[in-house]
Amino acid sequence: MLRSPAGAAAFVLVSALLLASCNQFFSVNLFQQAGLGQQSTPSASALATMSVSDLQSLAESPSFYTDLSNDATKKGAVFTNLQGAYSSPSNSVSTIQSAAALYADVQLNTTDGAAIVAGLVSAAATTNISGLGQSTIVSFIKATLPADVLADSTGTKFAQAVDAILAAKPAYDAIGATIQTSGWTGGTSTIGDVAQGALLAYALAGTATSNGPAGGPPNVTDLWTMINGTGSATVTSFTTPNSSNLSAILTAAHSPYTF
Repeated sequence: MLRSPAGAAAFVLVSALLLASCNQFFSVNLFQQAGLGQQSTPSASALATMSVSDLQSLAESPSFYTDLSNDATKKGAVFTNLQGAYSSPSNSVSTIQSAAALYADVQLNTTDGAAIVAGLVSAAATTNISGLGQSTIVSFIKATLPADVLADSTGTKFAQAVDAILAAKPAYDAIGATIQTSGWTGGTSTIGDVAQGALLAYALAGTATSNGPAGGPPNVTDLWTMINGTGSATVTSFTTPNSSNLSAILTAAHSPYTF
């Protein structure tokens, strides 16, 4: 088939552009962004021994969190691996912070914890976070909840998310401790994301309710009934989250919130 001179020129130009953008295409990995051609998550035994950087690479795929949500053994292997990495003083600060941030990400992204943490910004519009107290903590938490969590009459989604946020607190402690000595070194998680998760984790940890331990964390059933305005549970005390670890994270993130 003969091409007109204009058509031939256009063909050459398009071909050149495609070739020139080839490296960018493969570095961005459009197939991965579209959820196509992704490898399945490795076995639990492989996940247990992978490097932090390799786990971070896996976490770039949305299917990673879905797979872990559906496989408790694999999820446990990742947690054990990352917990060991962020708890080891022999590791570099970068490795500790990256492992701790990813540990928190897995906790949040395999439950509705991530959606609740994302709701912190909208909740801040109606509540003075820096002035949180015994009388305002429940309304603040309720304001962070997405509609599907509130609509789950069983409270299961809420309980799983709260447990995950609280379980991430030791990882945030590790990040805050290293920031105090060495600053934030970066990693695949942004310090802003870390700060939002940490703030909510510390606020929850300092909330004590009728049927929970004195000083917190709250009994999740108590918290759920108060959010729904049922039952007789109350917040018995609230400890302002003024930990030096949290303060270090908020400062590193240039957060507008302080305690």
